[in-house]
Amino acid sequence: MTGMQHQGTDRDFAAYNAAQQGRPVRPLAQRAVQAAQPVASPAPVAVELGCGVGIEAAHRAAAGFRVWTWDADPSAETPMQALAENHPIHHRTVRLEELTALPSTGTPSR
Repeated sequence: MTGMQHQGTDRDFAAYNAAQQGRPVRPLAQRAVQAAQPVASPAPVAVELGCGVGIEAAHRAAAGFRVWTWDADPSAETPMQALAENHPIHHRTVRLEELTALPSTGTPSR
């Protein structure tokens, strides 16, 4: 059908994810980290759905967040595992519509 958008399951994000390598952190993600001003302990939680290769996830982790990521595309698994070796990042490859719960992102009491 002409003009109809593809569903996420119809797309191959492996090429898109590969093309994302080396790009800068998106400005919105930079502003979100600045606005949150994480406290030292316990580290706040960030949740990212559709994380791709983890550019924003790595930025959040470096800023002091514990980061939980999900992506439906299996091509995200390897770069996310590599990031998790050096950052507090927890990743799961799953179709996003199958998620039933997310971790709390509540800000710790000051």
